[in-house]
Amino acid sequence: MPRWTPADTPDGDTADCIGGEGVFDGERPVGLTTSGGYGFTVEQSLAFEIATDSVTSIMAKANNPRALGAALLRAVDSPELRETVALNAQARCHQMFRLDDAAHRIANLYQLLGAVPTGVRLVDRK
Repeated sequence: MPRWTPADTPDGDTADCIGGEGVFDGERPVGLTTSGGYGFTVEQSLAFEIATDSVTSIMAKANNPRALGAALLRAVDSPELRETVALNAQARCHQMFRLDDAAHRIANLYQLLGAVPTGVRLVDRK
């Protein structure tokens, strides 16, 4: 299963995701994080992914000119891939970044994690 893992730091610790880190399936880049941080309730680093290779983006391994060239050629050679990625990326942005939906998802996540402060009542969406 593709996953983001905390990055190693020079002192041997790990760093939390802040956004823009790659999500890999082994060595293959398959996504890109948008944000993240340490989840104190679950006691682990959390990351949110939005870009998925060949679905909402065309990705290549960082600092690898050959991989970048290959990814660009895939895009040039496939009008279907370009159209699919463009339409999916636009739909994903509309889905993820509508303010009322994003606020509702965040509130649900806090409630699921048991992190809603005492006395706070979440209002159901209509």
